[in-house]
Amino acid sequence: NGTLMTTFPEIIFEIENTQIATIDSAGNIIAVSVGSAIVTCKLKDTPTISASCTLQVVEKIVKEYTITLTYTSTDIYIGSSARAFTAKVLYGGVQVSDKTVLWKISNASGGSATAMVTLTDKGNNSCTVSAKDIYDYIGENVILTAYLSDDNNVKNILNLTLTVY
Repeated sequence: NGTLMTTFPEIIFEIENTQIATIDSAGNIIAVSVGSAIVTCKLKDTPTISASCTLQVVEKIVKEYTITLTYTSTDIYIGSSARAFTAKVLYGGVQVSDKTVLWKISNASGGSATAMVTLTDKGNNSCTVSAKDIYDYIGENVILTAYLSDDNNVKNILNLTLTVY
């Protein structure tokens, strides 16, 4: 009606065929299989105001597992408390909870790093890494690897640096 809106109305997103794709409350679409589906957006308070389009998924969907890591820093401080790392396992971009992540620590050349750091698996796909109190290792790098217990080819690798405050 030409009235200037100062706030945006809430929009509801819908998809008619969730066998083809899904849509979340923000309008993000994830393809599930090849085919077509009608996507509709409508105003929550006035659902008669809407728009629709046909979504066509044409490529074969390849789902794979990935691991993302959450952490505050890759610096491990000598003589300080342990640094926490948490892994999330995703399948086709969607988080899953039925996979277990294992952890490995090594030196920059792939050998043992146990003289420099301590790795503690905390369960629930998390671990901590703490530096041993040996200042000869300042500036050294260690490699933290998170990998699936049933497929060690699915992994995420972080380069950690031993440092001091």
